[in-house]
Amino acid sequence: MAASAVEGKKRQKFLALRDHQNLGGKLRSIFRAMIVMTLLLGLTAMGSSYLLTHSIERISGEAVFVDALGKVSRGTVALELQGLHYADERSEEEFTDLQDAKADLGAAIARVRSGLSEQADDAEIAKLETALQKIESFAADVDRLTQAVRSSGADTQGTSTAKLRSELIRGDDAILDHLNLLDGDAIKRQEQVKAEAEKLVWWSCAFIGAVMLLTIAGTLNAGRECDVRIAMPIRRVTDAVLALAQGNRDTEIPETDRVDEIGEVARAMSAFKAN
Repeated sequence: MAASAVEGKKRQKFLALRDHQNLGGKLRSIFRAMIVMTLLLGLTAMGSSYLLTHSIERISGEAVFVDALGKVSRGTVALELQGLHYADERSEEEFTDLQDAKADLGAAIARVRSGLSEQADDAEIAKLETALQKIESFAADVDRLTQAVRSSGADTQGTSTAKLRSELIRGDDAILDHLNLLDGDAIKRQEQVKAEAEKLVWWSCAFIGAVMLLTIAGTLNAGRECDVRIAMPIRRVTDAVLALAQGNRDTEIPETDRVDEIGEVARAMSAFKAN
């Protein structure tokens, strides 16, 4: 029983070796190699796509945050100008425009706050939060004085208007440094977004180029393997058979040492030549 089991294992190894060495086995080996390469390329593409998607999301979030910083700065200036217009005109239309400017500024500040934890570190959060609080305080003072002008009588309206103008001028000087901080942070982040976007484009082009080169190399290698292992030996045996058919008995039969179907044909032709 033990001897027959050993013989069975030897036969299995022989059959496996023969299967690997015949034409079908060679073709299967080439196709398996191509399948493995395709899977590796697919996995690489999936991983790179994930990284690219993550980078795009991060850059998009940074761009939105930069836009919100710019809107806070522009909204503060718009509030100041609209406040001066109301102080000069004191019309309901100017008051409505002033309230709209205040609402836009509040929305921009809320957008900046919503992105602080994701787009800034602790030190930047502290500086930006201080600037936002100062701007909110300025907006609240302007709103309070505007309401005072609107509700004042003819005898006190001049005094209320003067207080509003004074607050707008004083507030502009008080928050100037904070506005510069916001503008500087926005410019710095804008440059970072541009640099990251350029890096993302470069890596995308490099990845696409690498995949194309690997695909071309794999295809060329598979074609070369088919040509070297199968097509060229068949061509040499075919040329020898044609030479024998033309009566050239001195023709040497190639590929007789192969263990696949090509070798079997070559050995058969060698035996035919000998006879």
